[in-house]
Amino acid sequence: MPSTFTVFFEDPFWVGVPEVAAPDGVRAARHVFGSEPTGPELLAFALRRSDELIARALAAPAVEAAAVGRPYRANPKRAARAAEAEHRRSLARAKAKARHRGR
Repeated sequence: MPSTFTVFFEDPFWVGVPEVAAPDGVRAARHVFGSEPTGPELLAFALRRSDELIARALAAPAVEAAAVGRPYRANPKRAARAAEAEHRRSLARAKAKARHRGR
C-alpha cells in the first residue's frame, strides 16, 4: 500500500498527516507537532511513532480517492505578476480620472 506523509502549517500549529492508499480508498490520520519540526525531529518522530500513526490511519474510515484533493496553492510568481498588473491598472485608472477632471 503506497503512503505519503505531509507536513503543513495550519495556523497556529504544524501538522503531519500520513495518507495510506488502500484498494477501498484513502485513509489518513493527523498528528499536531506544535512548533515547526526540523529534519532531525521528523526523522526521530518517524522512527519512534510512525507505526502508531499508520495504525491510526488504517483504523480510520476510508475515503474515495477521487474525493481526496489537495488545496490549491497559487504559484508565488504568478501571484506577484497578478498583483503588479492590478497595481498598473489602478495607476492607469487614476491617471485617466485625473486627465478627465482636467488636472
